[in-house]
Amino acid sequence: MWDADATVAYLYCEMGAHISKLPYGDSAGMDRYEIMSGNSPVNADFKEYGNTGPGAITEEVLGMKLLTEEQAARYTLANIFAATNGQITWSEDWDAAATLNALKALD
Repeated sequence: MWDADATVAYLYCEMGAHISKLPYGDSAGMDRYEIMSGNSPVNADFKEYGNTGPGAITEEVLGMKLLTEEQAARYTLANIFAATNGQITWSEDWDAAATLNALKALD
């Protein structure tokens, strides 16, 4: 799980029917992001693009932003891993297995 003030982007995900389409604060039940993360979008930054399936949404709802095609194109492995946490950095010869093991070691 991520922190309450995290930035989270769902790109090209299959969103099943179990994913709520309710906007933040909807009184009918738990909203889309509370169900997914346990966090409200008051501080967190939720973004989506190109998702499919019965739980995918095509119009922004309160608590999230739909990315444009240009914005979504910036979500590359090189850009995501450009910042370092002191242990993991991106390179063209990035080793996914080694990265996963490093992440597991942080727990």
